[in-house]
Amino acid sequence: MIIDIIRKLHFSIYKLQQKKNHVIIEKKAKVTTDTYFEGHNTVHSNAYVFCSHIGKGSYIHEDSIIKRCKIGKYTSIGPNVKIVE
Repeated sequence: MIIDIIRKLHFSIYKLQQKKNHVIIEKKAKVTTDTYFEGHNTVHSNAYVFCSHIGKGSYIHEDSIIKRCKIGKYTSIGPNVKIVE
């Protein structure tokens, strides 16, 4: 239980840091804290982003999975896309 609280707190701090870079992570999206965003990004609901680098101005639509990838600047990942290492 305490571990869950710590994880939620850690992720909340991560989201606040990303907000400064104009990164929007919607409520049902899941992003690991080792994912780097260059800024002006959006991760939509039910999208999962793990261990990745997301370029400036790029966004990821619903139900997509991005795992261990580098996404360039100004890239749009459509819904239901799976990109893995």
